[in-house]
Amino acid sequence: MIFPYFRYISHKELAAFRRKKQQERRDRRASWEREWITLSELKSRQGWTGAAIQHFLGDPVPAAESGSLVNRFAYQRHRVEQIEKTAKFKTWHEEKRSSIKGDE
Repeated sequence: MIFPYFRYISHKELAAFRRKKQQERRDRRASWEREWITLSELKSRQGWTGAAIQHFLGDPVPAAESGSLVNRFAYQRHRVEQIEKTAKFKTWHEEKRSSIKGDE
């Protein structure tokens, strides 16, 4: 007996299906990355350290709340950009840069 949900799929159909799914995953990821920034990405930006992240941003948003497909520590991108524009962050960042230049 052949089940109705089993049917032959040609190689072309299978390849097209896989391309479609890959594109959907890329679109989902791009959409997520427009709204969120990961902890490692934030640390790679100039001016952010672990201490600065904890001081200015606090704890990251859990993956379940951010909609991440994998377990990532993330912050809302617009919130990070708002904090980078504040006088308090700019002052802290300049002090950090001047102390690094003073050590050289």
